[in-house]
Amino acid sequence: MWPASRGRDLEHAVVRSTNIAEAAPSHPGISVIAADAELVGDVSTPGDIRIEGRLIGNVRAVEQLLVAPGGRIAGEIDATEAVIGGEVVGPVRASRSVTLQASAQVFGTITTPRISVEEGAAMDVDLSMTEPRPIEQRGAA
Repeated sequence: MWPASRGRDLEHAVVRSTNIAEAAPSHPGISVIAADAELVGDVSTPGDIRIEGRLIGNVRAVEQLLVAPGGRIAGEIDATEAVIGGEVVGPVRASRSVTLQASAQVFGTITTPRISVEEGAAMDVDLSMTEPRPIEQRGAA
């Protein structure tokens, strides 16, 4: 069923507990759009999401959204925290903070109470330093 090497890789993923309540995570996991993936459509997650590939659509992350260097989003971002190291074209709303890493390229609008911009980040945005409503009080993406 699995190649021999695959079985060795999975050894670290074995759940040691037989009690489902103990084995289940108590918080949402991290969703990932891999570097070689392109997704067209809207994405929503109760936890964190990491975009390494391309997303054409809106994304809503109740916790943190990370656009990795090389990652690209064309659409709206709605998150508690947004950390951008890739390219974003569209509005960014974060109820806690936005961080633009040195490799970031952002075109659109940013609405957040706190922003951090590393040297080298490129942006052509309208910036609003107001507190958007908490993500839980806003509609789905």
